[in-house]
Amino acid sequence: MSLLKFIIFGFLFCIFSYGQQDKYDIKYLSLIECVDQAPGQYVYIGRSNLSYFHREFFKQNNEFVAGDWELNGSLYNSADDANNDSNPYIYDIESRSYLVPYNNPLIIYLRLNQVTMPPRQDNKHYVVKSVTNYLKYPPVFNTTLDGCEIDENNQKYNLNEDYLIKEFRSILGNPYNFEIFRKTTDVSPIPESEWSNFILRKGESNKLYVKVTYKDGTIPCFRFYEMTLKLVDYSISMENTEYEFCGTPFLVEGPNDSNLSNFEWTHNGIVKSTNKNITIDEIGKWIVSFENNLGCRSSVTVNVIPEKIWNRIEKITATSTSVIIHPYPNASIVGYSLDGINFQSSNRFDNQTDPIFTFYYKTKLGCIFGPFTMDVATNFNFFTPNGDGINDKWDLRGKEFYKNYVLQIFNRSGKSLVYGKVIDVLPWNGKVNNLTLPSDTYWYLITDGDKTIKTGYIILKNK
Repeated sequence: MSLLKFIIFGFLFCIFSYGQQDKYDIKYLSLIECVDQAPGQYVYIGRSNLSYFHREFFKQNNEFVAGDWELNGSLYNSADDANNDSNPYIYDIESRSYLVPYNNPLIIYLRLNQVTMPPRQDNKHYVVKSVTNYLKYPPVFNTTLDGCEIDENNQKYNLNEDYLIKEFRSILGNPYNFEIFRKTTDVSPIPESEWSNFILRKGESNKLYVKVTYKDGTIPCFRFYEMTLKLVDYSISMENTEYEFCGTPFLVEGPNDSNLSNFEWTHNGIVKSTNKNITIDEIGKWIVSFENNLGCRSSVTVNVIPEKIWNRIEKITATSTSVIIHPYPNASIVGYSLDGINFQSSNRFDNQTDPIFTFYYKTKLGCIFGPFTMDVATNFNFFTPNGDGINDKWDLRGKEFYKNYVLQIFNRSGKSLVYGKVIDVLPWNGKVNNLTLPSDTYWYLITDGDKTIKTGYIILKNK
C-alpha cells in the first residue's frame, strides 16, 4: 500500500469513527513535512508554516474560496478549543513560532472563519483538523568522482561509480531513485545510458547534481547533492616522483592502484620494463604509463637527478686534540674522511690540533662531497681546570698564527681579567693572580692594534 493510500484510508477511518460524535462540522487537512531527522520535544510552527496551512487547505477543500474564508492564525490542542477559540498553543516570541509537542503524525486543530464586510455576528466557522506526517529526506552528502583524460579536450567518467549511488544500490530494497543533472534548474536529467561513458568536454563545469527521490512516488521528499568530477593524480599514490642518484641502482614502485594494468616504463624513448616496478640505473626522466579501469591511458614522470649538495652538517665542535662533525638528522651520511679516499663511519677524528680542519663525507647513495674546510681554532671553548688531566686549560689551535696579537679575557660584567700577548697568556688555567675563577661564561677578544681579529666565549667549569 502506498503512503498516499495509507493516509487517505486513515482520514476516512477518522471520519467514520468520529464524524457521528462530533458536535460540529470538522474539515480536514492532510500535510507531509520533509525533515532531516525526527523533531525533538517540540515542533516549531511559524508564519511560513501557517501560510502553508492556509494555501494547502484551500487546495484540498475547494468548496471554500480564499477571501471568503480564512484561518484565524491560532493553533489548538483540541477540536473544542478551536471551536470555542480558547486555549491556543502559546506563541513563543523569541523563536517567533508556536511550540507544539511532537508526535508523528502531528495532529493540531485550526479555526476557519467566514469573512464578510462588515463582519456579522452570525458568520459561520468550522474546525479544521490538520494531520502532518513527518518523513525523512534521503541522507546525502557531496561526493567526488575520479576520471581520466582522453585527450586535451575531453575527460571520461563512469557516473555509476559515484560513492552514494553505489552504496544505495547495494542495499537490498534500496528505496531511492537517482537522476543526474548538469544544473539543479535543468528540466531533463542526463540519460542513464550515458552514465557509464560520460564525457566532460573542455570548458564545461566539473560539477554535476544528483537528485535523490523515493521510489514510492507518493513521498515528495527529495534532496540534491553535488558530485565533483576530477582527474586522478596517480603520482600521489607513489612514494616519490623525484630521486637523487649516485651510481647505485634502486627500485621504484609504480602507482599503488589495483585498477591499473598494462604498465610500461620508458627512458629516453626506450621501453625499459612492462612491470609495475622498475630498477633505476640512470639519471633522467623515467615515464611509467598504464591503463585504468575506464580504458584511458595515463602516465607519471619520475625525475632522477644527480644527488644534491645541501647543508647536511649542523656544526663542528672541537677539543684541544679532536674534532667532531655533527650531521643533521636524516642527513643520510654513511662515512667521513680526511682525504676523500679513506672513509670511517665515526664522525670523530682524534689527534687533530691544526686550526684549519678539512673533511669529506659520503652519502647513503654513494656520492662523495667535499672538501669542506673549517676554521676550528676557537671551536674549543669549554674547559674544566680541576686537575684531572682532561681539558684542564683553555688554548687556541694554531696559536702561533696569533702569537703577536693581544688577548683579553672578560667576565660577564665586562671587567678585563686577563691581558697580554697570545703567546704569553695561553694556555690559560682559569686563574687570575693565582686565584681560581668561579664556573661561568667568559668572553675573549684578540686584537691587532685597533683591529679585531677574533672574538668568542669560554665556558669554565670547576666541577
